[in-house]
Amino acid sequence: MQRTKYTIVLALSVLISCFSGCKSDDPDEPSPEQSQITKLARQWEAADEQFAKLDNVDVSQFFQGFTLVFNTLKNYTSTNGNSPIWPESGTYEFAVANGATNLNQLVRNDGTEINIIELTENSLKLEFYYNGSPSGGRTMGVSGNYLFELVAP
Repeated sequence: MQRTKYTIVLALSVLISCFSGCKSDDPDEPSPEQSQITKLARQWEAADEQFAKLDNVDVSQFFQGFTLVFNTLKNYTSTNGNSPIWPESGTYEFAVANGATNLNQLVRNDGTEINIIELTENSLKLEFYYNGSPSGGRTMGVSGNYLFELVAP
């Protein structure tokens, strides 16, 4: 009986020491947030001829030559972004709600919340509601739900 107790205690000690020696957090492994930043950090351009939609209507002609570049410092630049829809440059953060970070929602420094619908190595789909007014003498309204379908060149 005494010998069985010692065997059980020894077995438990070996198991505990094996599991306590294993670390679940690899210091070289990037955090989920850093992984998402790295996936975003590249140049993106039009996926096809109808890559930009406003309320499900193609508006790609207003974004000819559009590119969007994210870097690992959470900055972005855009070319032919039809500002104020896509300002020439800015910063972003991930949205936080109830203390949890949403890695599929960006908040630009102008307050626009952008949903990441799809993000792979080669494609990016962004959707957001922009509530603004025309600028620069344009008569077309710019408010509404935007969808941008982009690819990495």
